[in-house]
Amino acid sequence: MRTYLRYWILLALSVTVLLWSSFNQTQKHQMAGLVKLSNHGLPLNQVSNLELAQEIIRERLNETRSLMKTKSRGTVYTKKCNYGLFNYYNNIHTLFLAVPKSGSTNWKRSLLIANLVAVNPMTNSTAVLKDIENIHSKTKNEFGLQHLNLPLDSAIRGDPFIFAVMRNPWTRLVSGYKKKLGPMRKDNHSFFIPIREEILREIRKVPGRIDKSLSPTFGEFVEWLVLHKGLVEKHFAPQSTLMCLPQTPYDIMVPIEHAEQYSEMIWASLGTHSDLSGPYDGSDAQSQSSTIDAIKWLPQLDRELIEEFYKVYKYDFDIMNYSNFTDVDFPYPHIQEY
Repeated sequence: MRTYLRYWILLALSVTVLLWSSFNQTQKHQMAGLVKLSNHGLPLNQVSNLELAQEIIRERLNETRSLMKTKSRGTVYTKKCNYGLFNYYNNIHTLFLAVPKSGSTNWKRSLLIANLVAVNPMTNSTAVLKDIENIHSKTKNEFGLQHLNLPLDSAIRGDPFIFAVMRNPWTRLVSGYKKKLGPMRKDNHSFFIPIREEILREIRKVPGRIDKSLSPTFGEFVEWLVLHKGLVEKHFAPQSTLMCLPQTPYDIMVPIEHAEQYSEMIWASLGTHSDLSGPYDGSDAQSQSSTIDAIKWLPQLDRELIEEFYKVYKYDFDIMNYSNFTDVDFPYPHIQEY
């Protein structure tokens, strides 16, 4: 009887061990390439007071400034500030940092209209935008600090309203690849051909002349970013390295995932209004294709590669306390309410 009982006990233990091992392996498989982000706090859209949220974000910006000054955490630090991404709109006394792949195109259109409306309230925005062939060239040539020959420090001393827009690094990563480098790219501008070729040479080791139609894989793109520690072209570089953080006192830092709420706040601050058109205005960030593809693609990457990417872009995650692609409320930021 004891032998029989011992047999069933051992069998039960064996089954338990096997089940636990299977569960553990499943968890490891599911977590392959995943990073656990600090996402304590409320999603930004659940914080009752947007001003309170901005106070918390400003605190994080100050912490990031201090960390970047001491070059800690082993991430990218840019000593020389490139103020070429800043635009100054004189009629509304606003300084805007246009971070690539963070919704800057739509904000450039809106700020252009707001700047015109401040002088002529009857401005026909549809007609104005229809006549603009390239909003980026238009903005750079009329409002860019470099074009205005206005140093950033001088612009700041004029006490303008200063803001920028950030995006969850995971969706920005996917969007940058899809639009500029991947086989599904819509923007086939010759500017990005050398970057595609560089990735193929360095990561895939493609020799000789490279066919211009050839594209790196998403994994090769991420590996290339990590290899260069984020010191790459502005469309793919960490957003925090483009912000001139040590000297720029931002009034508002907008998460693109909540562009609609914050656009109203900004126009109220400026005493004007402009329609913010674009995929994040009035729509759910979770329904965007970059969000959906991030959830599909990122778990397929090697875990170590994902963790290395996270280290390089950590300041971008920290400022907004952005959610991870494994979170149910991805890609929204989280704001700790004190």
